Amino acid sequence: MHSAHRAHDEHTPARMVIAAAGGYRRLAEYLNLDARWVARWDSPADQRGTGGRIPASQIGPIWRLIRREGWPITLEQLLGVD
Repeated sequence: MHSAHRAHDEHTPARMVIAAAGGYRRLAEYLNLDARWVARWDSPADQRGTGGRIPASQIGPIWRLIRREGWPITLEQLLGVD
């Protein structure tokens, strides 16, 4: 899928984690991050976002959060590999 449209795919890692958390702000609170930075994960790469990918620096903290909260997201989904 073209990167400009991938961020709006409901199955991107960012979209799944943001939805499970209850939104950008809530996920940012969980991770003690700026909500504007978290929102960029769901923006297309050509608009200064990550195109739906979660930054590598946040994979560990998010995986621990997923496990702690019992969210139905697999490690493969978090990493964007199927």
